Amino acid sequence: CNGSACDTITKTIQRYAAVANFSVTPDPAPFPWITTVNFTDESFTLINTWNWDFDDGGFSTLQNPSHNFTSVGTYNVTLDVDNGFCIGQIVQEVNVLKTGITATSKFSFKVYPNPASNYFTIVLPNNSDNITLEIFNVLGERIYAEALLKGHALMKNIDVDDLQGMYFIKISGGDYYAINKIVVR
Repeated sequence: CNGSACDTITKTIQRYAAVANFSVTPDPAPFPWITTVNFTDESFTLINTWNWDFDDGGFSTLQNPSHNFTSVGTYNVTLDVDNGFCIGQIVQEVNVLKTGITATSKFSFKVYPNPASNYFTIVLPNNSDNITLEIFNVLGERIYAEALLKGHALMKNIDVDDLQGMYFIKISGGDYYAINKIVVR
């Protein structure tokens, strides 16, 4: 400082790592008939750009994309994020067990009223197999399950006083299943 008093100014520049993370809804594992998957970015440190690779030839630069898988398989979905200083990456497996609903003439059922408010009725035809009735919410959580006996037609009332939203009713038996959607108000 040439022998005179000097002031020193120090400026610290902090660079934060870009940490990539995401969640998948609905998880295709409990919902094998759903092929459109919603991806939610859970990365942190002020992310500016998102680059998704769905491992099936599909890509997106949206923060929270949806993607329709067209084939059965395990996909290594990659998310690259950039915060302007650093790039972060995560790879997660997404298992798609079935693509779409396979209609079968062997089995179907009716649900009414739809939309429902207090209860809905499921009408099953005469069946030759033991069947399982399951109800799932949109997150893939099973909220109801019951085994039903074979050999007779069935009308089953389901109480929905405490429910609201969209639900999926799955009836399965042997190597077949059928699904109906119900809206509860």
